[in-house]
Amino acid sequence: MSNKLRSVLSFRVARELIARGFHVVDFATSRKYSGKVVVKFEASREFDEAFSDIMRRIKGEDNSASTSNVHGAPR
Repeated sequence: MSNKLRSVLSFRVARELIARGFHVVDFATSRKYSGKVVVKFEASREFDEAFSDIMRRIKGEDNSASTSNVHGAPR
């Protein structure tokens, strides 16, 4: 078992990771973003793969939403 942790700032991403079976290790105040809370997970190759998969999907959703109505085209 690794003692390294990964911090996740997005609660949306954290919920998805939890739904995929990853366990929250701790909550902490973000060192980078004052007043924000991060969710800490144990680092693993599986975690990194799931995190990357979730981020790719979210970025794909964001890109399709921002380009789906270009120049007043119907959705």
